Amino acid sequence: MTYATKKGMSQAKLLVETGQIRFRNMDSSKEIKIGSYHISCKSDPIGNKKMMGIILYQNGNESGIFYVGKLKCRPGYILLIESWKIIEIKKENETMHAATFRYFTGLDIKKTNIIAGGFSIQNNELVDRSGTCNAPTNNFGLFHDKNRCMNNVEKFVLETAVTNWQLRKQQNTEVSTIVKVLKEIGVIKEIQKDKFEFQFLDVIN
Repeated sequence: MTYATKKGMSQAKLLVETGQIRFRNMDSSKEIKIGSYHISCKSDPIGNKKMMGIILYQNGNESGIFYVGKLKCRPGYILLIESWKIIEIKKENETMHAATFRYFTGLDIKKTNIIAGGFSIQNNELVDRSGTCNAPTNNFGLFHDKNRCMNNVEKFVLETAVTNWQLRKQQNTEVSTIVKVLKEIGVIKEIQKDKFEFQFLDVIN
């Protein structure tokens, strides 16, 4: 099983036996487990336009189902919106991801204890950079390091879920399904030895 500790959520581990992805904070005192990823029904379909995206992991110390504004979420809740809609409502000195968060929740992300990841889609590729989400100033729970990019495990599973939405309009992607495909293509041993470089994977639940 593999840890990725250098970027984004500080410790990410793909749990092969249980079909989950687990994040631990910097001192390993807290953890978040995700069994499935869900694209919000409020999200835009993915076309050829630039898009902004946020994945919500947790709000403060709430575990399991949590609320962000009026949004009912669970860990792995993904929000996607065409960038032009955010440009139209973005305030002066507000980042694109802060404006994206406000668009969906009505809240100022700096005044919350949200644990999240930020990304965008540009030229049909997932770009995993966000200072607002991946290197937040308050860093509630100490789940993030100071790197604006995601780690490879975090990005890999997210990209798989986003691809399911793009190609099939499939809102839910089970981590157990991703593990099953990884077993089928024979890379589980490499993952367990931390010798597998995660790349794009197309899966069908």
